[in-house]
Amino acid sequence: MTGLEARINECQPCSDVRLNKQQLTDADIEIIVQQAIIGKRCKSLSLALNEITSKGASILADALRSNTTLHELWLSTNHVSDAGVGYLAQALSTNRTLTKLGLASNDITSAGVSHLVEIVKKNKTLNTIGLAMNRIDDQGVQMLANALAQQNTNLEILTLDRNQSVSDFSINALINMIKNNRSLKELWINDCSLSEKGKKKLQQATESKKAFKLVTTYAKPS
Repeated sequence: MTGLEARINECQPCSDVRLNKQQLTDADIEIIVQQAIIGKRCKSLSLALNEITSKGASILADALRSNTTLHELWLSTNHVSDAGVGYLAQALSTNRTLTKLGLASNDITSAGVSHLVEIVKKNKTLNTIGLAMNRIDDQGVQMLANALAQQNTNLEILTLDRNQSVSDFSINALINMIKNNRSLKELWINDCSLSEKGKKKLQQATESKKAFKLVTTYAKPS
């Protein structure tokens, strides 16, 4: 039994499997699919801080097509890239179980966001998408915001923080999204390239939304 298999074996069935910072590569993903997703029927799978590329994402996507037990997939700080997002988007067009998808710090550009737009249009289960610390620009934010403004979704939390190419050119689309999307409750867009004036406009747009959480400036807890 390999070290990876032993770690998965220690996990309880139908629970969380955390394999963060294990130097995992695409070659490990099939074992994870067979033993964690299928064997353990895990509810949450965290694979952050590894070396997974679009190839590994495609293997995970194949597993998601028919899976009915995994609710959360966290892939932050890997190398999933736009191609990997495309594979995941195809799977999530039919998957009705996954609710949370974490893709922070994965070299994703606006080309990858175009795949996520398709998820927003077709998937009514996903309630959280994490896209912090990528290479998304105004074009990508506008595409996603426009889709969320027009579609009846269940998305509640969207994180776009630390995408430094996002500027005030995205403000109008974001305001339209905030005003017209009925499910969204949280938007993180701190540490981008928004001006103070732009941030204020966003804050004003949320004033009519009860209990809406907008983060434009992140303050570390004291």
